Amino acid sequence: MNRCTQGAVHLVLDRLEKRWGTYVFLTQWDVNLFVSHINSTPQESLGGRTPYRAALETMGEDVLNAFQLRSIAPDEVNLTPKLIRFNYSSTARNLLSDGK
Repeated sequence: MNRCTQGAVHLVLDRLEKRWGTYVFLTQWDVNLFVSHINSTPQESLGGRTPYRAALETMGEDVLNAFQLRSIAPDEVNLTPKLIRFNYSSTARNLLSDGK
Protein backbone atom coordinates (compact mmCIF):
# COMPACT_ATOMS: atom_id res chain seq x y z
CA MET A 1 0.00 0.00 0.00
CA ASN A 2 1.50 3.36 -0.98
CA ARG A 3 1.54 6.45 1.25
CA CYS A 4 -1.47 8.01 -0.50
CA THR A 5 -3.51 4.87 0.09
CA GLN A 6 -2.37 4.60 3.71
CA GLY A 7 -3.32 8.23 4.32
CA ALA A 8 -6.71 7.71 2.71
CA VAL A 9 -7.37 4.58 4.79
CA HIS A 10 -6.57 6.53 7.97
CA LEU A 11 -8.81 9.38 6.82
CA VAL A 12 -11.76 7.05 6.24
CA LEU A 13 -11.20 5.30 9.58
CA ASP A 14 -11.05 8.67 11.35
CA ARG A 15 -14.31 9.72 9.70
CA LEU A 16 -15.96 6.43 10.69
CA GLU A 17 -14.77 6.82 14.26
CA LYS A 18 -16.13 10.38 14.44
CA ARG A 19 -19.47 9.27 13.06
CA TRP A 20 -20.02 6.12 15.13
CA GLY A 21 -17.42 6.38 17.89
CA THR A 22 -15.65 3.24 16.71
CA TYR A 23 -14.75 1.16 13.71
CA VAL A 24 -14.13 -2.12 15.52
CA PHE A 25 -17.26 -3.62 14.01
CA LEU A 26 -16.08 -3.26 10.41
CA THR A 27 -16.09 -6.53 8.55
CA GLN A 28 -13.46 -7.63 6.05
CA TRP A 29 -16.06 -6.90 3.36
CA ASP A 30 -16.35 -3.30 4.62
CA VAL A 31 -12.57 -2.83 4.57
CA ASN A 32 -12.28 -4.34 1.07
CA LEU A 33 -15.05 -2.02 -0.10
CA PHE A 34 -13.49 1.21 1.12
CA VAL A 35 -9.99 0.16 0.00
CA SER A 36 -11.46 -0.50 -3.46
CA HIS A 37 -12.99 2.99 -3.46
CA ILE A 38 -9.73 4.59 -2.27
CA ASN A 39 -7.71 2.70 -4.87
CA SER A 40 -10.12 3.77 -7.62
CA THR A 41 -9.25 7.45 -7.13
CA PRO A 42 -6.80 8.77 -9.78
CA GLN A 43 -3.43 9.89 -8.41
CA GLU A 44 -1.12 12.52 -9.90
CA SER A 45 1.87 10.45 -8.79
CA LEU A 46 0.63 7.65 -11.06
CA GLY A 47 0.18 9.89 -14.07
CA GLY A 48 -3.56 10.17 -13.51
CA ARG A 49 -4.03 6.42 -13.23
CA THR A 50 -5.69 4.83 -10.24
CA PRO A 51 -3.74 2.69 -7.78
CA TYR A 52 -6.07 -0.16 -8.76
CA ARG A 53 -5.09 0.20 -12.44
CA ALA A 54 -1.37 0.38 -11.56
CA ALA A 55 -1.68 -2.76 -9.40
CA LEU A 56 -3.64 -4.51 -12.14
CA GLU A 57 -0.90 -3.77 -14.67
CA THR A 58 1.84 -4.84 -12.25
CA MET A 59 0.36 -7.84 -10.45
CA GLY A 60 -2.51 -8.98 -12.64
CA GLU A 61 -6.20 -9.57 -12.09
CA ASP A 62 -5.79 -12.86 -10.20
CA VAL A 63 -3.88 -11.15 -7.38
CA LEU A 64 -6.44 -8.36 -7.03
CA ASN A 65 -9.25 -10.91 -7.06
CA ALA A 66 -7.45 -12.88 -4.33
CA PHE A 67 -7.49 -9.71 -2.21
CA GLN A 68 -11.17 -9.24 -3.14
CA LEU A 69 -10.49 -5.77 -4.55
CA ARG A 70 -12.32 -4.30 -7.52
CA SER A 71 -12.32 -1.20 -9.63
CA ILE A 72 -15.00 1.38 -8.87
CA ALA A 73 -16.28 3.67 -11.65
CA PRO A 74 -15.01 7.26 -11.16
CA ASP A 75 -18.52 8.67 -10.72
CA GLU A 76 -19.32 6.02 -8.07
CA VAL A 77 -16.27 6.53 -5.81
CA ASN A 78 -17.43 7.39 -2.32
CA LEU A 79 -14.90 8.37 0.34
CA THR A 80 -17.38 9.21 3.07
CA PRO A 81 -18.57 7.17 6.07
CA LYS A 82 -21.88 6.69 4.25
CA LEU A 83 -20.11 4.08 2.12
CA ILE A 84 -20.27 1.63 5.02
CA ARG A 85 -23.84 0.75 5.92
CA PHE A 86 -23.16 0.05 9.57
CA ASN A 87 -25.99 -1.25 11.73
CA TYR A 88 -25.10 0.21 15.10
CA SER A 89 -27.28 -2.07 17.20
CA SER A 90 -27.95 -1.91 20.90
CA THR A 91 -25.68 -4.96 21.28
CA ALA A 92 -22.80 -3.02 19.78
CA ARG A 93 -23.52 -0.03 22.02
CA ASN A 94 -23.58 -2.32 25.06
CA LEU A 95 -20.25 -3.87 24.10
CA LEU A 96 -18.70 -0.44 23.63
CA SER A 97 -19.95 0.86 26.96
CA ASP A 98 -18.93 -2.32 28.82
CA GLY A 99 -22.59 -2.94 29.63
CA LYS A 100 -23.02 0.29 31.60
